[in-house]
Amino acid sequence: MPKSKTENPISMTETQTSSEGKKQGPLQGVTIIDVSSVLMAPFAAQILGDMGADVIKVEPPDGDTIRRIGPMVHPGMGPMYLHANRNKRSITLDLKSKSGKEVLFKLVERTDVLLYNVRPQAMTALGMGYEDLRHFNPGLIYVGAFGFGRDGPYAKRPAFDDLIQGLSAIPSLIAQSAGDGIPRYIAAGDGRSLCRRQHGQRDSGRAAAQGQNRARAVNRCSDV
Repeated sequence: MPKSKTENPISMTETQTSSEGKKQGPLQGVTIIDVSSVLMAPFAAQILGDMGADVIKVEPPDGDTIRRIGPMVHPGMGPMYLHANRNKRSITLDLKSKSGKEVLFKLVERTDVLLYNVRPQAMTALGMGYEDLRHFNPGLIYVGAFGFGRDGPYAKRPAFDDLIQGLSAIPSLIAQSAGDGIPRYIAAGDGRSLCRRQHGQRDSGRAAAQGQNRARAVNRCSDV
């Protein structure tokens, strides 16, 4: 895994560019810091990169956990990781260290969007909550993609795919559909396909439109 010295935020390796050395698309000129991991938020950031945004993926020293999932030719370059992280630049930072945070803050000063997918409480504990980062960039768009939202009885709980499927009764629905009464976990790497099967393309489009409206929330802080 290519690693950059935490003291030098410029020494990042770009994974893909256009033939002219510049990314093209409607989001050309938009810079996004992706401090997320696993699949949901990294996949979202990848789509933005496909549309021309300059996406900088920030990983801990051990790398994103999905680097080690699945068969691979090169260590740390698993297929799921590659599938969700093309069109990004990469930098290694220990965000629990003072030096790592200092580099991130320098990056925030010249970025447009920061995307994360851990609990908001965890970001605040790291000193990287919205109010912390807007000090370095008042115009920063701060986007969180996490399981249970900021309010309610589960607000402080972490969430992962299998937990969400269990709470939403998807395994039981699959058991009824199969007719054998056996609950099943679905490895739904692309949630869009599940949405289309259960609700139809029209509802999926409506949900996407609602998500876009939510992204224009006040204070430039958005939860997905």
